[in-house]
Amino acid sequence: MRFILSARQLGFSVSDIAEILDTADQGESPCPLARRLIQKRLEENEKGFQDSQRLRQRMYSAVRDWETKPDRAPTGNMICHLIEEFSESG
Repeated sequence: MRFILSARQLGFSVSDIAEILDTADQGESPCPLARRLIQKRLEENEKGFQDSQRLRQRMYSAVRDWETKPDRAPTGNMICHLIEEFSESG
């Protein structure tokens, strides 16, 4: 149980853990597999972090941009002008 909890805390998926356990059950060292999998999970986590940072910056930009814009009622062509007219450069 300690192995599973530790693996989950390191970001291993349930299928990763099953694969590691299967390798160990076959009498092979699961360490090379664990190294490959943790590198893969780290790369995935890094990409997610970078995506989150970009989203955060877009949100800050929207907050600043929208502070001075007036409210508008929806029209036949637009639901919320703040969202639909937003551009990161703007």
